[in-house]
Amino acid sequence: MNFNELFVDKSKTLIINTDLALVLGDLNEAIVLNQLNYWLGINRKAGKNFIDDRYWVYNSYSDWKAKDFPYWSEKTIQRTFTRLENKGVVVSANYNKLGIDKTKWYTIDTEKLQELVDEFNSDEDKMTNRQDNMTDRQDKMTCREGQCDGPLPEITTENINRDYNSEITGEVHTSVSEKQTARVTRQDMQAKKDDMLNRFSEICDNNIENKTVGEVVKNAFCRYMNLYETYFCKAHPILTDKTLTNVCLSLSNVTDTEHNHFEWTDVYLADETGLTGLDRMVNEHFRRTHRRETNYSITHFAKSDYLLQLAQGIIDY
Repeated sequence: MNFNELFVDKSKTLIINTDLALVLGDLNEAIVLNQLNYWLGINRKAGKNFIDDRYWVYNSYSDWKAKDFPYWSEKTIQRTFTRLENKGVVVSANYNKLGIDKTKWYTIDTEKLQELVDEFNSDEDKMTNRQDNMTDRQDKMTCREGQCDGPLPEITTENINRDYNSEITGEVHTSVSEKQTARVTRQDMQAKKDDMLNRFSEICDNNIENKTVGEVVKNAFCRYMNLYETYFCKAHPILTDKTLTNVCLSLSNVTDTEHNHFEWTDVYLADETGLTGLDRMVNEHFRRTHRRETNYSITHFAKSDYLLQLAQGIIDY
């Protein structure tokens, strides 16, 4: 095969509507849903597999791999279908005549897909407004080479309690009075940040038995703090020991006991690039455009369900 054949063979070209990937929030899911829609169209034209007022497509994972997704493993295909089913966009059933035949039949719930489209359109409007507000704030602060000229925004228990809507909550460990509007200097904030990193490191040492996992969690925490400061030109809000403990326990226990789509080594051991799965999850979190209002606090990132979703999305089989 000549490399030119990789570009000119239109019969093997995969075309995906980028809007579909944006609505689903995942390229793999968009590829699978696009191909499922293609085969449903074929069956619709042929009048095949029309059951319970719907057209269906049935294939084993090995068949999907052989016919449609030769570039993926069967586990990746299974994981992608499972995520689409969990979102309600894909519906599965078993209409096989033999009871021992467990091959799944699939169709698309177009009403659910339209709900996601409507939600995406609404969130796009909210995101545009939020980005406009962020731009207005950033215009008042000049950032050069990681340094921010101008004072950091005030951090108070009042605005933290208003902004943080998370199952992992905590108070702000700061000396700023709730009734004052005194500005926090960069030196003070850096000192508090260093103190929080030291406290988190000690908490990990006391709560994580596996030292390898402990170091990975501490490194991922530092990565998160640095990315937060890079993206927003301000330090992450300071958290209490109680909240840091919750974050520590959550980050050190990213497992998939229900579906076994990945092993703990996929999350906590480094790959050939030197990054662990947890590192890549942090990167993916900041790469995403979050639909709901969030201040990108690590308490949002450390929700167990969200961590599981991230892990399933970035771990490649």
